[in-house]
Amino acid sequence: MDDYLKGAAAQLIERGRVLTAKIPRDLPRDYHTLAQTSRQRINAQLEHLKQLSESPLFSQPPYRAERLRLFKRIVAEMDILETVAIAALDRAKPDDHRLNNLLERIALEIRFPLVTPVVTTLSQQYFHIYPELNLLCVPLTEGQFLLHLPDLYHELNHPSLVEQNDPLIEPIQEHFLNALRDVLGYLGEEESKEDRRRGPVQPRFLLRAWEKAWVKYWMTEFFCDLFATYTLGPAFAWSHLHLLRIT
Repeated sequence: MDDYLKGAAAQLIERGRVLTAKIPRDLPRDYHTLAQTSRQRINAQLEHLKQLSESPLFSQPPYRAERLRLFKRIVAEMDILETVAIAALDRAKPDDHRLNNLLERIALEIRFPLVTPVVTTLSQQYFHIYPELNLLCVPLTEGQFLLHLPDLYHELNHPSLVEQNDPLIEPIQEHFLNALRDVLGYLGEEESKEDRRRGPVQPRFLLRAWEKAWVKYWMTEFFCDLFATYTLGPAFAWSHLHLLRIT
C-alpha cells in the first residue's frame, strides 16, 4: 500500500502540473478569477500530496488509514478541478464569452454585491453553480435562447448564502437563518405532537426527512427563487411554466 500511494501521489502531482499548463493565457478578463482560483486550489492539493508522501508520520501503521482517506479526498478535489474548472477554461468559446458578457451586465444592473461568476456551457445538469469556484454552468445551447435565462438570477444568489464576513450580504444570510429556524421549529412541534399521539411511525419519519431536506436543499433553493423573483419579477415564474405537469 505504501508503494502504491507513493506512485499514485507522484502521478497525481504531475497531473496537477499538466492541468495548470492547460489553463489558457489568452482568455478575456472575465475568466481571470476562475483561472487564479484553479491555480491556487491545484497548488494547495499538490502541497497536501507532498506532505502525505514525505511526512514520516503517515508511514506509521496507526496513520495509514487516515493517509488513505486524505488521499481519496485529494483525488476527488482534483477530479472536480479537472472536469469542471479547467475544462471550462480550456474549452471556452464564443458562446461562453457572450454569456459572460450578459451575466456581467445583469450583475451591474441589479448591483450584485459579489464578484460575478464565470459562465460555462459545459453543464450536464441544467443550470447549477459551484460557489467554491464561482463557476456557473448552463447547458450547451442555452445562450442562443431566452426562455430559461431567468435561471441565471436564481444561481447568482447561491454564493451569497455561503460567502463569509461580508456586511453587504449578511442581512440575506440572517433572514435565511431566521427562516430556517422557523421551519425547524414548526417541524419540531409537529414531531412532538406525533410523539404524544403515539400513532404510526410514518408521519415522524416524514417530518424528519423534511427537516433534512429543508436544511440541505429546500431553504437554499427557496431563497434563490426569492432573489430571482425580487430582482427579475414575473419573468422568473413564467420561465418555469414549462416545468409544470398539467393533468
